[in-house]
Amino acid sequence: MSSIKYKKRIGTMTFHRSLNYGSVLQTYALQQIIKRINTIGMTEVIDFYPPAIDKIRSAFIPVHTFKNLVHNVASILYYPLFDKRRKAFDDFLTKNVIISETKYDASSDMSCLEETYDCVIAGSDQIWNNQTQDFSIQYFFPSAVNVKKIAYAPSIGNGKFELPRDYKIFEALNKFSALSIREVSGAEHLEVFLNNSKSIPVLLDPTLLLNKKDYQCLEKPRRMRSKYIFLYSVNMDKRTLKIAEEVSKKLNLPIVTIYTTNASFRTFYYGIKLSGNSGPGDFLSFIHHAELVISDSFHGSAFAINYEKKFYSICEKDEKKRDARLDTLLSSLQLKHRMLFFDDYNRFNYMEEINYSPVEVRLKKMKDESLDFLERELR
Repeated sequence: MSSIKYKKRIGTMTFHRSLNYGSVLQTYALQQIIKRINTIGMTEVIDFYPPAIDKIRSAFIPVHTFKNLVHNVASILYYPLFDKRRKAFDDFLTKNVIISETKYDASSDMSCLEETYDCVIAGSDQIWNNQTQDFSIQYFFPSAVNVKKIAYAPSIGNGKFELPRDYKIFEALNKFSALSIREVSGAEHLEVFLNNSKSIPVLLDPTLLLNKKDYQCLEKPRRMRSKYIFLYSVNMDKRTLKIAEEVSKKLNLPIVTIYTTNASFRTFYYGIKLSGNSGPGDFLSFIHHAELVISDSFHGSAFAINYEKKFYSICEKDEKKRDARLDTLLSSLQLKHRMLFFDDYNRFNYMEEINYSPVEVRLKKMKDESLDFLERELR
């Protein structure tokens, strides 16, 4: 990284309030990297609350059906775990991330960002995925005209933009000084959407711009002294839990996971230990000390790679149904052989070592390209 000193007022906008490990840790990572570049300037996260954030951060849902009622009854039972986790996320942000004093929501006039910042950055995470609950056009800064706008590795996931429906987004994207994206399919889609007027690079998720030593200061103490497999699943898909159970039996190792949603109760039926310690620091600690990491989440795999752990990414065999971010990352690092398909998982040697030397070389090249992008655009 360059030793040139920058002094700018920089604001980033992302899913920092989400109760998701990847969301919070990529927020932290991007801010840390920008602070290393913008050494004598001001860097903070723009405290934007998307429309659905209260729903996302609530244990309960409106009761319209019997199923909703059952969900809320289960939520009462698991509320202590949910509330402990929510407080752990809020505590992490308070201690580790600089956030703007001003709060914004979907109705805010964000043209005021022009007076507050020299540059605003959209990213990272799936902020441009219009299929997510917390999507908002505000992540494209449509009303902030007279300020430099950069997109650092946002993801559109499985979302799609089309004209004339998304003309406001088309207009906003054309006012960015620099665009980048996190997955190959997203770059291809945006280039077509913008009439091939811009070439859009695919850059690394911010969490991979830091190394494992950068995260160890955030880790909580080790929770399990014996050897274990760590499972990370956001939605606790029953197919994922079944695979985890089979791997546990084959390796004769216990599996531990952390509470993510009320669906976490399913783990009991598969002999999986559910830890009540579920803050971002616990997530990092569980990965650090695991013998093997199994995950159906992009960030579960990303952190396993960063910590140079043996891992498997559970995913769909059909590429069209697969997480595009995961596909891009594992393809780029030549680790697609670590994909574990839902319908074809018995043929693997689960404790097969990974030679991380060539992976490190490829990852460094991707890091350099990503850091060069940020340094160049933040001049």
